[in-house]
Amino acid sequence: MKKSRFTEEQIIKALKRQESGEKVQDICRDVGISQQAFYKWKAKYGGLEVSEAQRLRTLEDENSRLKVSTPSSIQLPTSQLEALPQVIEPPESSPDDNYSRRQISRSCKITAKTS
Repeated sequence: MKKSRFTEEQIIKALKRQESGEKVQDICRDVGISQQAFYKWKAKYGGLEVSEAQRLRTLEDENSRLKVSTPSSIQLPTSQLEALPQVIEPPESSPDDNYSRRQISRSCKITAKTS
């Protein structure tokens, strides 16, 4: 995730200024952001205190870290492993099956070349 130029404290301070009655345009000019960025901040951090915003950031970081973890790092208890169905072997194919597969494959190639 891209690191923000502004801390949670700065963002919430700007939002509090707007709540106290200052115009959004003036706040954006002072802070150096666009109005779209301000309203995105308001949607994400509106009504939060600094400690709550920091907690939100840590939870988002942890969530992204957990999403990246590989499934091989997850281990199931043996009771759940035993409950999983066994791998079923495919039935032995007859020589006729191989012939029909070759015919279908060959006809698909011929059709693709003529198109």
